[in-house]
Amino acid sequence: MKIVFVGGTGRCGTSIVRKLFTRHSQITSLSFESRFIIDPNGILDFYGSFTNLWSPYLAHSKLKMLESMLMDVTKYSLFHGTIDKLLTFCKVKKYLTPKRYAAWELRKVVPSFDKYVTELIAELEDFSFNGFWYGSESYTPLPRLHYSAPKKRDDIAVVLGDFIRKVYGYLLEKENAILYLEDCPFNILFAKGILEILPEAKFLHVVRDPRDVVSSFCNSNWAPTNKKQSALYFKDIMERWFVVRGSIPTDCHYEIKLEDLVNKSEVTINNVCEFMGLEFEHDMLNVDLSKSNIGRWEKEFTQREKKMTQNILKDVVEKLGYREWFH
Repeated sequence: MKIVFVGGTGRCGTSIVRKLFTRHSQITSLSFESRFIIDPNGILDFYGSFTNLWSPYLAHSKLKMLESMLMDVTKYSLFHGTIDKLLTFCKVKKYLTPKRYAAWELRKVVPSFDKYVTELIAELEDFSFNGFWYGSESYTPLPRLHYSAPKKRDDIAVVLGDFIRKVYGYLLEKENAILYLEDCPFNILFAKGILEILPEAKFLHVVRDPRDVVSSFCNSNWAPTNKKQSALYFKDIMERWFVVRGSIPTDCHYEIKLEDLVNKSEVTINNVCEFMGLEFEHDMLNVDLSKSNIGRWEKEFTQREKKMTQNILKDVVEKLGYREWFH
C-alpha cells in the first residue's frame, strides 16, 4: 500500500494537487479532507498525549475524546448539515460556528468506518466499569469509566496504523488503485508522528508565493484577516515545518511550488510521479490551472503591507527559494 500525505500551510494549492493527481489511474483520494488523523482529539493527538502522560482518568478522557471525534466525522446529521449550509449561505460563520464536522460523513464513502472505530476503541481499552470521578462529563446517565493500562508507544503505533490502513485499504480496493493521497494542509507538521505510525508514508509539500498565501489567508474562516497577523501565522507554520523536516528522512518528502505546477506542468508532474513510484500519465495535464490566482497579492496589498510582509517573511522566503520574488 502506497500512502502520500499532501500538505502545506493551507491556501497553498493542496486541493489543486489532489484534483490533478487523482486523475492518475492508480491514485485515489477523498473529495474532502478526512481530518480524523491530525485534527485535535484525532489519531495523532491521541498517540502523542496518551503515550506521554498517563493516569486512569487521563486514559478514560483520551479514549472518549478519540471515540467522539471519530464518530463525529463518521455520521452525517441532516439537521446539523442543514444548519451548516444555512450559515454558509448567510455568510455568518465568523459570528456563529456550526456543529463540528457537520458536513462530514465518512461512513458514506467507507461504510464500515464506524465499525472500524468500535474495533479500534475496543483494542485500545482493557475494560470499562460503572462509575465516575469528579471531572466526569456532566449529567451523564449510567456513567461508565473506560480503563486502559499504560502502553508502549510502539504498541499504540501499530494499533493506530492498522486502523488507518483499514480505512485507506478499503478505498484503494474500491477504486482498484495502489496509492492513496491524503490531502490536509497541516499534514506536514505531523510528519514525524505519522511516520512512526505509518513507516511507509511519504509527504508531498506544496508551497506557494508567501505573499499570495497571506493574501488568501485574509479571506478564509480559519486564519487571521489582518495581513501582519497572517504573515506571522504563515511564518510560524513554516518554521515548525523546517524543524519537523530536519527530523525525518530526506527521501520521504518532496517539495513543489504551485507556480512550477502551473508554468512547468509536465516536468513538475513527472517529477512528482517519480517520487511516488508511479508512471506519468498524460491525462493529468487535462486540469485547468488558470484559476490558481498567482500574483493576487499585487492587487490586494498596499505598498506599506507589501513592505511589512516582506520584512516578516524574509528568512522563510529564502529557505523556500523565492528570493527572486522579493527583488
